[in-house]
Amino acid sequence: MSIQLKISDLIITPYAYEFDDDELGKAVTFAAKLSFDEYEKILKIRKKLWDNDEYYPVILLTNSKKYNLNIRFGRTFYSKHDGFIKLLATLVDESVDKIDAERQHIDLQVRDQVRMMERLFEQENIINGLLGILSEKNLLTNDEISELKKKSSFEQFVEFYEEKDVDKNVNDMLEH
Repeated sequence: MSIQLKISDLIITPYAYEFDDDELGKAVTFAAKLSFDEYEKILKIRKKLWDNDEYYPVILLTNSKKYNLNIRFGRTFYSKHDGFIKLLATLVDESVDKIDAERQHIDLQVRDQVRMMERLFEQENIINGLLGILSEKNLLTNDEISELKKKSSFEQFVEFYEEKDVDKNVNDMLEH
């Protein structure tokens, strides 16, 4: 069985996927090759969802059924290749969150995001401290320090995690 995902005006045909449709709700984890433009569209959707704390309509087509989902992004990885991006993403339907809310479960993703942001703030502070020491010792120029501060800034945080090649995670993520 193969699937297709219709996200906005994009039609994505994953080369690997797992679709869960059970009493806990619906979620799909998939791996796909995207053009850089397609990836940018996905990033814009993700940013909109993050900024507005909302869901996005997606159509999931299987050989036998059409699912209309309202999704949020779960854990998402990407890797850059010559001329394309590989994306390994989990799309979680709002039904999962509704069931979790009914059961009064803590949203583990939010908890993990808060922990990750705390760690990123800590790392940014450590990096800035180290850059101060390097500056005092005249081991880096002011331009080099400014560039490194930009790269280490918490504001560079993106929900998607870059990997050398997401395919190394495909088997782990899609096997039970």
